[in-house]
Amino acid sequence: MDDYDGLAALIAVFAIFGAILFLWHWALSPITGYKSSIKEEVYPNIFSYFGTEFIYKRKSLMEAEIFSNAGIVPRFITKKCEDYIKGRYNGALIELTEAQLLTFRRRYDLRSQTVFRGYLIRLNMKKKFSGHTAVRNRKGLIYKIYSWIHTIHWAPTKISELDKVRFEDPVFQKKFEVRSSDQVEARYLLTPTFMKRLIDLEHCFGEKTVSCAFYDNDLLISVKYKSNKFEVGSVFNAMTFVEESKFILEEMNTIFSIIDILQENEKTVV
Repeated sequence: MDDYDGLAALIAVFAIFGAILFLWHWALSPITGYKSSIKEEVYPNIFSYFGTEFIYKRKSLMEAEIFSNAGIVPRFITKKCEDYIKGRYNGALIELTEAQLLTFRRRYDLRSQTVFRGYLIRLNMKKKFSGHTAVRNRKGLIYKIYSWIHTIHWAPTKISELDKVRFEDPVFQKKFEVRSSDQVEARYLLTPTFMKRLIDLEHCFGEKTVSCAFYDNDLLISVKYKSNKFEVGSVFNAMTFVEESKFILEEMNTIFSIIDILQENEKTVV
């Protein structure tokens, strides 16, 4: 009889716990739906300010694999991407998304671990670069080591095959590691003005780690960032979207200026 009472009590505990979870989900579902509808109504209007070709979607269409192929994010097994922006400026196609990239802890371990969280930006210049140049923030090189250790059996990166490019600017040299298959093109592309705009983008995200790569006909930029810039705040606070609009305006203007710099270069003009 005692065993029966104990089993009944255990079942009752699980039933109560399940009911609490159900009620919690039921109570939050209207708030979640409200936030989603706000994002879908407000953000498309904000980005339309930059032109009719700019679109915003909650579901991302970005191909994140190209960023790992270019060597500016670690290799990954699976991804979670959302908040996708696409548009055109001065002949260049712009794509941006929030991304979380995950890999297995070990080869035969099904548990996953985040190797990158932040923003991925793709600028298609319609001009194929002759070489592959990767500019990686030295603060992010720990991810290179992590990626090599945990994915060498899956798809080892080829970034180590590129030659190191050294610059006379000691500040830049301390902040970034540059590798390229074409040293002449790398020095041609990485002008002081371009690097300043790249650092401006880093400041835009609050001094976060920014890396980039010239790969095929794309300029790829990764920004390590833990917060979600496009997430709606508490429903109990006034939703003015002033701060979000300021961030988007600053971010997009910096991206536009990077495109302008590259378009001034005869080798990258469409």
